Amino acid sequence: MEKNHEKIFEEIAENKERKKNFNEDKKEDLKEKPEEISKKTIGKENRQLLMALIIIAIVIGGFVLTYYLIQESKKFEYQGLKWEKIKYQNLDIYHSAFPYYENQFNLWFRVDPRKNNISTNITFQDFRRKVIISSDYNSTKCNKAVLGTALLGQFFGAGKREVIGAINNKNPDLRGINPFANCSNSSESRSIIIIEMSETPEIVNDANFADCYHIKVGNCENVAATEKFVLAVLKQFNSKENSTTA
Repeated sequence: MEKNHEKIFEEIAENKERKKNFNEDKKEDLKEKPEEISKKTIGKENRQLLMALIIIAIVIGGFVLTYYLIQESKKFEYQGLKWEKIKYQNLDIYHSAFPYYENQFNLWFRVDPRKNNISTNITFQDFRRKVIISSDYNSTKCNKAVLGTALLGQFFGAGKREVIGAINNKNPDLRGINPFANCSNSSESRSIIIIEMSETPEIVNDANFADCYHIKVGNCENVAATEKFVLAVLKQFNSKENSTTA
């Protein structure tokens, strides 16, 4: 009987020892697991952060590239000049700049120069010291007539010419406001530019006077016609420059 009791006590003692060892092992496991979990969590978070940064970089890069391509698509070269299309409120403006005498001259066109199909059959003499811009009465009544004459005035004024406004028909409504001038008034000191209504817009030389030029604006296409006139002058000017430097 006593032996049985001793055996029972031994088994109980062994169970306690095993339980103690198990608890100690469990404590060790609990000490190690937070570190392992922490490393795994940090590694996962780093990968997620890296992926987020890559996605952000791709998105930003896409926006920058798209913006650059859009801006570049607004730029083009035409007739030896670099142009840029600028959106101003509801208006498209075509801008170019070039050296003109001692200054930089800016062109601000309302018509895309590549699509301005007004006929030009003209050869320019060297413009005289005075340039008279003479409009017929009907062309002055067009809504944008002043824009055309203003462009010519700025262009020739920047070219060291004296610019004078005139009319080319003796309308009593304009008597005393503008001087009268037509092609017969051209001379060695005066170039005449006639702005006039016509069936179709075109730019031509006068048949009789070498220093007189006609800007025919059709049905009030004043802006397109005067812009085409300036382009024609620049084209001939550039061709002379190129032949001189060749």
